[in-house]
Amino acid sequence: ASRFKIDERQQTIYGHSLSGLTVVRMLFEHPDAFSRFAASCPTIGGVEGLLPDVLAMETAFIREMGKSDVHTSLLLLWGGQERPALARDLAVLGDKVKVETFVFPQDDHVSASLATLGRSLQRALALALPSTTQDEKGPTKRSTQQP
Repeated sequence: ASRFKIDERQQTIYGHSLSGLTVVRMLFEHPDAFSRFAASCPTIGGVEGLLPDVLAMETAFIREMGKSDVHTSLLLLWGGQERPALARDLAVLGDKVKVETFVFPQDDHVSASLATLGRSLQRALALALPSTTQDEKGPTKRSTQQP
């Protein structure tokens, strides 16, 4: 860590499948732990006994976030045969949780892992690094918008 400059306000956690579910649970339990959460194909209904727990956590999270001053973002990524139910439910939080959803129609649960990792890295780097614009004087730095 001493060799690299780390901005603790700009950290993303990523997980796929059961790890994607872990990312969702981390968001629900510790929304201020990371600035961005990226859940790829979170196994919400596919593991017996986990769905009621996640739904209860989601309900409590929505209730608590309504009272909180925390702002964060959630990137939900899915293969074509899966359906993102969380994005609809979390929309009630408005700007407190910026939810962005990507569906990869040609991918299934397994093959989506590479595509979703690439998209997650692209989003994390785009938000963490200043972008440049080209004008007649050459590239200029532009600050990034905070989630």
